[in-house]
Amino acid sequence: MAKTQIRESVKFRMLVRLMRMPRAHVLGHLEFMWMTIHDSGNPVFSLKKHIEVAADWEGPHDEFADLLIEVGFLDKLPDNKGFEVHDYWENCPKYVKDRERQRAIRSQKSATPREKSADVSENTPLTQPNPTQPIQDPDPERGGSDISIEYILKNGETWKLTSARAQREYLREFSDALGGDEAVIDELNAARRWCVANDSKRKTARGMPKFLTSWLQRTTKQLRKDAAAQPDPDAAQHTLECAEAEHEQREREEREAALVDGVDKEYEQAKAADQQRRQKLGRGA
Repeated sequence: MAKTQIRESVKFRMLVRLMRMPRAHVLGHLEFMWMTIHDSGNPVFSLKKHIEVAADWEGPHDEFADLLIEVGFLDKLPDNKGFEVHDYWENCPKYVKDRERQRAIRSQKSATPREKSADVSENTPLTQPNPTQPIQDPDPERGGSDISIEYILKNGETWKLTSARAQREYLREFSDALGGDEAVIDELNAARRWCVANDSKRKTARGMPKFLTSWLQRTTKQLRKDAAAQPDPDAAQHTLECAEAEHEQREREEREAALVDGVDKEYEQAKAADQQRRQKLGRGA
């Protein structure tokens, strides 16, 4: 993460042992994740798959994120609010802290007089930014919300997704399919982190709307596929009942067959005894 001794830390050695990969590969995945966080200024991930996208992990789903939690590189936030890099602000590079401090100062300058009552200085403790805060509906009286998501383009410039555009083009269309506005916003931020991590695959400003639509469509399709793969409890119960009925029928047929076999055997034994008796009577005559 910024400290060179990370390679010799107990957590890193444990992670290498658990992943059973070369040390350089493990460090590479960690560096991908940390670079994504450095660029966004947000050490919090809402879903495990977002962690693995940032780390460029292509192995089994959730495996990398679960191992980071197990060894202590990630902390689980309470109330299932996501996952945070452990002690990020104590260890992040100085330029990240400086950038976030400047953001806080600019935000303070643009605040209302009441909000400016707390003076921001160079010694102001750094607070964790939240670039993934939910996009709100534009307020007609204020002329719209300032909340937005910025994506890095192929040419290095940024493309801003405004609240109005997000509401018009993405939230209304995908909210029901993905399970609410927050889920859509999580996916939009996952797409932003993907753009940070995959510099060779970044889009142009003209191609960004199509890219985000395709991203959300793929996510929706995957969710439906996963839901279809889940066993139907009613169907499973029906299958179980059919199997039990078939088993009972088979047992009944076996009992009936055994009964018939027993009757036949008794008849044969009686017939043989009768023949023996007749033979004895014939010899006596």
